[in-house]
Amino acid sequence: MECPHCTSTSLQTDPAQGHTVCTDCGSVLEENTVVTEVQFTDKSGGGAAVQGQFVSATTGHAAVSKMFGKKIYLTESRETTIYNARNKISAIGTAVGISQKNIDLAVRWFSLALQHGFTRGRPSELVVASCLYIECRRDRTAHMLVDFANILCVSVFSIGSVFLKLVILLKVQVPLIDPAFYLQRFAARLEFGERSKEVVDLASDITGRMQRDWLHVGRRPAGVCCAALIIAAKLSGFRRTEHDLAEIVSIAPDTIRRRIAEFCNTPAGKMTPAGFRESRGELGEEDPPAYKKGLLAIEQKKESRCQPAPLRLKAETLSDTETDDETSAAILSKEEAELKTELWMDEHEEYIAEQETKKKIKQEEKTPKKRKRKGTQAEEEKEKKVSKKINYKVLENLFQKETSV
Repeated sequence: MECPHCTSTSLQTDPAQGHTVCTDCGSVLEENTVVTEVQFTDKSGGGAAVQGQFVSATTGHAAVSKMFGKKIYLTESRETTIYNARNKISAIGTAVGISQKNIDLAVRWFSLALQHGFTRGRPSELVVASCLYIECRRDRTAHMLVDFANILCVSVFSIGSVFLKLVILLKVQVPLIDPAFYLQRFAARLEFGERSKEVVDLASDITGRMQRDWLHVGRRPAGVCCAALIIAAKLSGFRRTEHDLAEIVSIAPDTIRRRIAEFCNTPAGKMTPAGFRESRGELGEEDPPAYKKGLLAIEQKKESRCQPAPLRLKAETLSDTETDDETSAAILSKEEAELKTELWMDEHEEYIAEQETKKKIKQEEKTPKKRKRKGTQAEEEKEKKVSKKINYKVLENLFQKETSV
């Protein structure tokens, strides 16, 4: 062994500390080297003890001693987290039907997420499911987020939000899923029988046509796949509705109808079945549906600006209704209106009486109350009695006598 710095062969090793140092230049070549030898030390009682720690390649735990016949393991929190995540990933992967290779790669994605602190404040089940889905997307397997959501009994959108954040954090290039991957899986549950291969082949042609017409970009592949299967089933003589596929794929029937309507607006959707099968590669590409909607909105704005303002008729004249038979028949004459009012008044006499009484009560409340006139000073003095012991009648007579005298 030579020193890479000075090419000297005079090296000194310390097996106790595991260091290897060059004696010429002083550079440390090895540090904390793992020793494969087994060393023993003598005890005071005459026995021997093994030096060092045993580290297993599978568990990663270090056994330091024994207590009551059991080994004591010193583990780190990171190791225990990865160990628990490995068990969860293997359990979910086997339930969904993922290979062992993808499960091991999903564990690596989880270790990277743990290294970046992505697991803090998030349920471990969602992070584990997103790691598995990343590997499924990279390997282009026919697994969906709905499969993981059904096993974990959570919402698809909760897993999807964690998946998108993890992809952005790790800067993973996730390829787009071809909707043709799910055709065989969904067709097997629709019970087409012996003609299942024929329906799947026709549906794959329809999905290829949708991809050329930009109908799959920005949309869930399950909706495109369901629309292609329904069209292919109808062309093959089978009757399958949107609700049948909605129960299988866990998608809204309105989403499937929109994908079918978008395909019908393309030139391929307006062709006959025989013409579609003959001209598979002859038709060119169409513009995306969002681009078409934008052009229509711009044209409508231009037309509304170019058109003159409509003429407003006077309220007195009804020239537009006189020419229309339906509106003229709906308008009542004076005699019919009077008869209708009389009938209404007879049927609602009690209601009219209640309304009249309420009006009277409101008017009485609104009218100001009359104030009492103030009397003379003598009358006010009579009313004001200072004490009960004084005879006020006698006092009145006294004043009368004085006046008579």
